[in-house]
Amino acid sequence: MLMNLITIAISLPCLLFVLILLLAGKKQYGTGYAVLNKKEFPLRDMMYMGAYWGYNILKEKHLELAPRQVEKARQIYGQMSGPREVENKVRLFYIHKLTLLALLIGAASLIGLMAAVQGLTAGEAPDPVVVTEMERPKFLEGDKELTYQVVAENEKPEAAAKDKKAENNQTDAKVKIAIPRQEPTREELKEALAIAKQNAETKPLGKNKDWGAVTTSMDFYEYDKQAGLRLDWDTEDGSVFYIDGEMRSSERPKDGKTEKVKVEFYYGDEKLGEMEKEIYILPMEYTDAELRARAISEASGDINAKTRYVEKDKVVFPGEDAEKDVKMQWFEDTGDAPEDNGSKAIQYFALFFGIAIVVYFAYDQELTRQIKERKAEIEMEFPIFIDKFVLLLNCGSSVYGALDQAIQSALINDPEKQSHPLYQELVTLRQEIQQGISDVDAFENFGRRVRLSNIMKFSSLIGQAIRKGDKEISRSLSGLVKEAWEKKKQLAKEKGAQASTKMMFPLAIMLIAIVVMIMAPAIFQMAF
Repeated sequence: MLMNLITIAISLPCLLFVLILLLAGKKQYGTGYAVLNKKEFPLRDMMYMGAYWGYNILKEKHLELAPRQVEKARQIYGQMSGPREVENKVRLFYIHKLTLLALLIGAASLIGLMAAVQGLTAGEAPDPVVVTEMERPKFLEGDKELTYQVVAENEKPEAAAKDKKAENNQTDAKVKIAIPRQEPTREELKEALAIAKQNAETKPLGKNKDWGAVTTSMDFYEYDKQAGLRLDWDTEDGSVFYIDGEMRSSERPKDGKTEKVKVEFYYGDEKLGEMEKEIYILPMEYTDAELRARAISEASGDINAKTRYVEKDKVVFPGEDAEKDVKMQWFEDTGDAPEDNGSKAIQYFALFFGIAIVVYFAYDQELTRQIKERKAEIEMEFPIFIDKFVLLLNCGSSVYGALDQAIQSALINDPEKQSHPLYQELVTLRQEIQQGISDVDAFENFGRRVRLSNIMKFSSLIGQAIRKGDKEISRSLSGLVKEAWEKKKQLAKEKGAQASTKMMFPLAIMLIAIVVMIMAPAIFQMAF
């Protein structure tokens, strides 16, 4: 109980804190972050929670910007239009992290609180009630099997103390006792016979639908537990069924056959009545393997043996065993004591809270993943761009003209490329040239922003050609074109290898399913 209370004391304030972030953040910031890119910020619809936490609770007008994270953001977003746009992106990234942390803390608190409340409401096991006797059930109520706790003690503990192997003078045990039904009256026997006949109309059919459409084995059960009567079955022709109702598959008739079945009802050795049924066996339609799989297990019932403690209308539990000098107490079974959920509740809370902290700090790797993804996208698109760029140069265009036409051609043919990182950087390059920055400086800035070997080599070759006035610039770029295409082929092979590796897991699951489908029939045949 103490651990449950501690868990509630910790998780409840955390849950209230998250609710405050949810309500106050939504009231102050509303849907202001809903306009962000869903792919870039998956939790954009809940980012008001992180904003309220960062700006209102931490009391920081501007979230602290780590230089390393700012540098990573520059590698992702490049040289953006505004001087502080990269810093704003980093702030959004931290707000997104705080939102994720808040949601995880809320989940951890809710799970811990629910587990603790469940542990408190489970309660404790009631004290056992001492019993000295148990009334036997009526005949039609059937036998009952009950579990009792027995405590046995030596009446002379000093005798047990002489035994060096004895650890104590008390033994606790849990035993199952079969309480037999009382002897029936004549009226109860008549009622039992009616019940037994009613059961005999449907229960022997087993998996067959009707007495007139028998296709598989029947269930000629020997004892009706509900009625408390013994059944004796007999068939007119024993060539179709065994005595227990199982069909003789080797002698099964190929055509339909009619069979008469007679059942007699007994209580002890007294015959109470009988019943006859006519069976029509349909022609064989199943294979031997299917018949074995559909075979019915034998039905049997036990009548508990009467002991000296069983009286006419009740069972008296012994209080002592005089021969062994042992006294006994019998208790009603209260079941297993409820588990202490207190430790589990605090464990659940600690586990999920720890996961929240780990995810918060591990989320910084998301920037690294975005950088790799951005570089791969640029590497895959660069060969197409430079191919077109060199072609335009060969047609007599200037460097700026070839750049402008290559960009326009790509964006017109595929408008979605406006969000492609390579063309975003190329548009920035074109804007710098239009603003009066020299072509050499603009291309060098382009290479420094992207930071890829092929891009930096491209910028360097363009810069050297412009400085020296090289008119054969296309020849200088021909080798770079080949390198760019080779790099694209290499990346495609790597992605293909990664895809094949990822496919191993679903293929393994499919293989296991196929093996189970193939082996299951063989296993069933062996079992039956």
